[in-house]
Order: sequence, then structure tokens, then C-alpha cells
Amino acid sequence: MEPDSPNTADLRASPIDPMDTEHIPSILEFDLSRMKCVKASGKDEVYVEMLQVGGLTVVKQLGNLFNKVLSETIIPDTWKNAIVSTPLLKNYRPINLLSQIYKLFARVEQAGFQTDYSTTDPLLTVKELMERCSFDNVPPLCSMTKARCHARWKLL
Repeated sequence: MEPDSPNTADLRASPIDPMDTEHIPSILEFDLSRMKCVKASGKDEVYVEMLQVGGLTVVKQLGNLFNKVLSETIIPDTWKNAIVSTPLLKNYRPINLLSQIYKLFARVEQAGFQTDYSTTDPLLTVKELMERCSFDNVPPLCSMTKARCHARWKLL
């Protein structure tokens, strides 16, 4: 996948070092075991059960894939495609069915598993933003509570 192809998205503004390959299998096995089974798959039609039954072979291949995604800082296009059910929008929120592989990647890619990052970094960023808004007497740009409920679906 070319970094400057039109249908790619940057994972981060600046590249980060790939994860330590020695610890990837244990991280993936742990996160994969915590994923719920009997969930609908995304467009790739890969189910959690398939990944879990694949064992160490699948874990190693996913580790290689995740390292490549992290080192190239580009998320594959297939992970960005979702099946969106739009039942009566007045009564329900739409449901997005994402790739299970992307969901696993999102668990592993959390700041706590990256070099020179910790899980408190995002929290400190939000806290600093809130303090600046309070100091400047300006409301925060967005509220994280019930963001999906208040989205303007016609504009999206």
C-alpha cells in the first residue's frame, strides 16, 4: 500500500516506532481472549471466533500486520469500511459493524502499549484542554457524553 495513495488515512501525524515484536503475541492473545464472541462481523466477514481458533499462527500473522500498520502509520482501507444499519433514525442510533481485526488493532494500539507513551497522556491532554477553556472562559469544543445521540445525522 502506497503512503500517498488517495484512499489512505494517516494513523498519526508523525511515525512511531513499531511495537516490540517480542511482546506482541502475549498482548494479542490477551486482548483476543477478552473480545466478545458471537458478534457480527464487518465487511471482511472475519469473526472473533475465527481469530481465536487460529491460535499462535494467526496471532503471529496479526502481529506482523499490526507492526506494518504502526511503522507505516497507515490504516488499511478495508478497516475503515463499515456496514451501517440505519433503522428508523428517529427511534434508534445507527449501528456500525467494523472489522474485528481493526477492533483488535485498536485495543493493542492504545497509548499504553507504545514506546514513550503512557495511558495517562490522553487524560492529561483532555485535562489541559479543559483548564485552558476554563481560564479563557470559553466552553470546550465538544462534549463526549452522548455524542452519538446528539449527532446531526442529516449533515453526516
